[in-house]
Amino acid sequence: FWLNNPAFLNRARKKIFQLKLAKDLDFNIPPSLVTNQPDEMKSFYHKHGSGIIYKTMGGEFLDFGDKFFNIPTTLISESHLHQAELIRKSPSLFQGLIGKDYELRVTMVGDKLFPVKIYSQENELTMVDWRHPEVIQNLKYELVTLPNQIERLCLEMMRHLGIVFGAFDLAVDRQGRYWFFEVNSN
Repeated sequence: FWLNNPAFLNRARKKIFQLKLAKDLDFNIPPSLVTNQPDEMKSFYHKHGSGIIYKTMGGEFLDFGDKFFNIPTTLISESHLHQAELIRKSPSLFQGLIGKDYELRVTMVGDKLFPVKIYSQENELTMVDWRHPEVIQNLKYELVTLPNQIERLCLEMMRHLGIVFGAFDLAVDRQGRYWFFEVNSN
């Protein structure tokens, strides 16, 4: 028995594959762009009212030998546009910013779901990425129950990915809509 079979685990880690699968399953996903073209990124930025974020495509840690640094989800600002040429070196994932009411971490083991509400919007440092190292230990969390439809979508996604452990990153917007960001399969 594998908690997550390595062959399926490798496929499940691919964010673009996850986003396509989530969309096919009828999750709400943010408007998304994968590009290494600065003009495309700038156009996407202006199209979304200056509200886009950057996420790594993989390898979210920088390894400096004795120290590791997490690359957080980053809100793109006008100052980033002046450095847009840097994305030519590697494809980048940009998404429209979702006006979150709160975030959810839904850990799944087999068919069991453990959904936790994260009060990320109560602190300016965690509004874009709740994993901010200076305040993560002070965030307020609460066990919650998911709507049946969202539970079903999570279970379907796990079956399609062929994994039995996953930690979903979801958000609920101010209108009560649920949004899929990714599932961490490791």
